[in-house]
Amino acid sequence: DFCLSRGLGDVYKRQVIYSILERHEAMEIFQKSGLDATLLPGIYAMADADQDGKLTSKEFSVAFHLILCLT
Repeated sequence: DFCLSRGLGDVYKRQVIYSILERHEAMEIFQKSGLDATLLPGIYAMADADQDGKLTSKEFSVAFHLILCLT
């Protein structure tokens, strides 16, 4: 099962509140999925529609959906 540690839960809450997630924070969450780490940068790139190195809540949702489809 995919679950967030206490620290990652705080990052997720901040993302929801402020609608912004830095790349390293998103990658840390995505790595918890157990998905092959070599796939994660491509998923991130597809989700980061404006290519600004940060994910809005909509972009995060896209990435999370792709990860769930592959796990």
